[in-house]
Amino acid sequence: MASKIQRINISFPKKVAEELASFVPPGKRSHLIVEATRKELKKVKMLRILEDTAGVWRDANHPDLKTIEDVRVWVDNLRKLNIEMKPAEFP
Repeated sequence: MASKIQRINISFPKKVAEELASFVPPGKRSHLIVEATRKELKKVKMLRILEDTAGVWRDANHPDLKTIEDVRVWVDNLRKLNIEMKPAEFP
């Protein structure tokens, strides 16, 4: 099933538009712009999540993870659990 396409009008600085035209052939430019936009949106979304969740962690809520060694043990236990689970247990 083909995805729906929406045409939009975007303004570029003249030098950027000229470079795009000189380095990317017609018919490939939209793809390059879409992929670059996807990558940048991923960064923007991650930054938004980080901003929205900043300050959520409180050491008082996690006394079991006070030291680097505590964190190592926690990660090792997670990895051990993951290895022990069988593929049939996953949906």
